[in-house]
Amino acid sequence: ANIYRSVIDTILKIRNGETPTPEDLDFPNVDDGVSGVKFFHAVVESAEKHSGTAMARITTSTPPGRSVGGEDFYNTDVTFNLTIEDSYSGLRKYSYAGGNTLSGSRNYGKEADAGLNGEAAQDITYKFSRDMTLEAALNNENDVRVWAEFEDNAGHTGRVEKLYHIDVTAPVITVEWDLDEPEDGHYFRQARTATVTVRERNFHADDVEFAVTNTDGAMPVFSGWSSTGSGDDTEHVCEVTFEQDGDYTFTLSFQDMAGNEAVYDRVDSFTIDRTPPELTVKWDNQDSRNGNYYAADRTAVIDILEHNFDASLMDVLVTVDGEPVSTVSGWSRNGDHNLATVLFHTDGEYRFRVEGMDLAGNLLDGYE
Repeated sequence: ANIYRSVIDTILKIRNGETPTPEDLDFPNVDDGVSGVKFFHAVVESAEKHSGTAMARITTSTPPGRSVGGEDFYNTDVTFNLTIEDSYSGLRKYSYAGGNTLSGSRNYGKEADAGLNGEAAQDITYKFSRDMTLEAALNNENDVRVWAEFEDNAGHTGRVEKLYHIDVTAPVITVEWDLDEPEDGHYFRQARTATVTVRERNFHADDVEFAVTNTDGAMPVFSGWSSTGSGDDTEHVCEVTFEQDGDYTFTLSFQDMAGNEAVYDRVDSFTIDRTPPELTVKWDNQDSRNGNYYAADRTAVIDILEHNFDASLMDVLVTVDGEPVSTVSGWSRNGDHNLATVLFHTDGEYRFRVEGMDLAGNLLDGYE
């Protein structure tokens, strides 16, 4: 019979008012001398004594990739030490398991059934300790459970458990634009929206870093994040809408809770221009007869307020007596003011017209 179990069964039966069987009583006792005394010293242990002399502990030696919200996340193999100990009555048996790759057990009490040589106390195992490694590639998931349980030679039990979050899968960033056919390869005259998707199991919105610049200072509007899917295929989606005018650059990066990083593979550069050009014409000579006849030369200064100006998109037409004439100076620029001068210096009946558009395709409110 298992002598350790026989003692426990005998004690329990006596407590319950039952009579132990001869098989239950088949263990060393005080009549067996020193050996029997040592045996009883090992197995007669109170719960209070057990709590002070027995323990199971998991100690992690691998530093986490990151700690988020009090939780540790790992992006490598995880090494830890498992120690099980009962310094008073000794270990009868233990078992352990970890994730998909670790398991083990031993039953010292059963092994002791081979016989008793009078020195039973010397055969008691008081401590088990081993370094173990969870292979990240084979345990790539959250809440990887490592546990151990044991029973000592007095029948008391103990257990320890620890969860590990292991993530070796790199995040993936994708960006899709609703408008992707700009004027002149760069300009949009409507609001533009980017749909940003991050595929990641261990996602936190605060870990997404958007890098956006705008020459005019206004920033885009960010929607909240929505999530679908599960595990490493979970997709987190956010919309970024560029409504205000300006020359923008846009990119982003992300780091998951375990420290795996991803970057958007480029910097998008584009211009939002929803404002039509603004035209004013100023004349030097306002002295007319009958509102249409002038006795002296006239000069008109065209001023087009437009940031995204291109002279080739402007049409300034001047005719005298129905024939086109070239009396327009070249264009000059002062900030966003684009200036040209038109001279009317020969006799005749003039017609003068200005029309055009900016680089984004916004039409000028023409002048004639």
